[in-house]
Amino acid sequence: DMLPYCLTPPKRGTPGQILKRPMAVHRLDTPTSGLLVVAKTKDAMDSLYEQFQQRVVTKTYIAIVNGIPSNCDDKLVPNTHETDRLVNWNIVDYPLGGKYAITQWRTLRSVRSLNAKDGTLTMVEAQPRTGRYHQIRRHMAWVCRRPLAGDDLYAGALQASKFRRNGLYLCSNGIALDHPYYNTQIGRQIWDQMEKSNRNPMIVQSSSSAGEKGDESIVRVTVTKELPKRFGKLMDGEQSWEKWCRTKN
Repeated sequence: DMLPYCLTPPKRGTPGQILKRPMAVHRLDTPTSGLLVVAKTKDAMDSLYEQFQQRVVTKTYIAIVNGIPSNCDDKLVPNTHETDRLVNWNIVDYPLGGKYAITQWRTLRSVRSLNAKDGTLTMVEAQPRTGRYHQIRRHMAWVCRRPLAGDDLYAGALQASKFRRNGLYLCSNGIALDHPYYNTQIGRQIWDQMEKSNRNPMIVQSSSSAGEKGDESIVRVTVTKELPKRFGKLMDGEQSWEKWCRTKN
């Protein structure tokens, strides 16, 4: 466990009962890259655990699919990034392990590929509305009939060897949650003071952004990260190779 060596310990006197070691409050599959939420105090851990259980947290993933996903319902749902808009998402509502599981996804980019199923690689944005084991991977492979590129478990030898060289093309690149401290009574008072004095550490000292959600005036934190370079490299490389072969013929 490398978490204690990767994170700065809380300052002495930090409210909320400092934990002896940082605790991850959710999981990422071993081959999945990206963001992981970690608590440093007991109060933050309890708040975050509850948010995940109550599905207050919104997790966003980017994946590359080997082929063109199908067999999904197309529905108009609120966009989690721009609440004043409605966006078409594909909805997968299919139980996993005897429990209901829902994933919404939409296509971000498609390129022609000589190595992919359907002659196409598809980059998708996916948001699991539930948290089942390997949910996105299983929904894509079993329901949409197209596995993720690099998924040895649910695709294996059925995909081109080129897609298996660099691991699973699935990245947790966005997460939104209610701040575990600044939404408490004391924490909110400190937040309001920082807002008035323009000393908001969420804006000045990090790439996170926070704002109010509706009339409840909840401090909401949204964090995003760039995709690993191998995602764009695979899409661009497959597109260029297909185009080159087509011009030669």
